[in-house]
Amino acid sequence: MWRGQNKHMTTKQATIQYGTPIEITTAYGERLRMRALDQPTRGRDFPVVLICTDAEFEKSEHDGTEPDGQYWPLDDLRPLEIV
Repeated sequence: MWRGQNKHMTTKQATIQYGTPIEITTAYGERLRMRALDQPTRGRDFPVVLICTDAEFEKSEHDGTEPDGQYWPLDDLRPLEIV
């Protein structure tokens, strides 16, 4: 559990799982579409989500390989609705 957070998952945390389309915000304010590779997890100081690009996700699904990802702060992303 993170300091200042209650023990129940937030709606954002509960909806993020492998393959969830998300939008991240970069340090420059850019918004980019990515894919979650796991549920949120505890980082060193704050919750994070392992993410990758849509292209990397699709390639790994096609090839049957593990996608290369990086951790991103949970507060700097949001799940996108699947239509």
